[in-house]
Amino acid sequence: EAQKERFTYSFRMGRPNREDEKKVRSKNVMGKKVQIVTDLETILKIQDMPQQLEFTEDADELIMRYVENSVPFTQDLEDWDRPRKRYASAGLVNFVQRYVLNGCSVRRNFHMEAAARAWAFMRGSNRLVTVDDVKAIAPLTMEHVILLDPRSEGDNINTQKVVQKIVTETFMP
Repeated sequence: EAQKERFTYSFRMGRPNREDEKKVRSKNVMGKKVQIVTDLETILKIQDMPQQLEFTEDADELIMRYVENSVPFTQDLEDWDRPRKRYASAGLVNFVQRYVLNGCSVRRNFHMEAAARAWAFMRGSNRLVTVDDVKAIAPLTMEHVILLDPRSEGDNINTQKVVQKIVTETFMP
């Protein structure tokens, strides 16, 4: 489980349909010419652009709230000897307490910040990372690190549902 925390994203591609799967055979890829689409200079120039984007105050705060709201109160007590304030509905707090064994660690802040910057850059922002950018990357950056209680399976609760509830029931800054 600790290894998952090293990764920023996790998503499933699924299997291709039969026709696309047939295209993955050697006759379709071996000996084919590679088309150059960019050069090293362009890549190096683009590489640091997302770091120049600034976070709105609300977007920065929302990352903190998502990470905090993923953690059950029992984990707060083990880690800090006191529960932290939650900016969430009582329903979300109880839901996380019931179904989550371990929420996002403090390191998740870094991963979510980097992902939100990349998302904002890819959508064409040249200045700001917004609340909408943070909301967009939350599932990709949170689902794989949340560890659920075994009873969640019996109640048909998975990490996708947990993160969706965190996103919809976390009070906005």
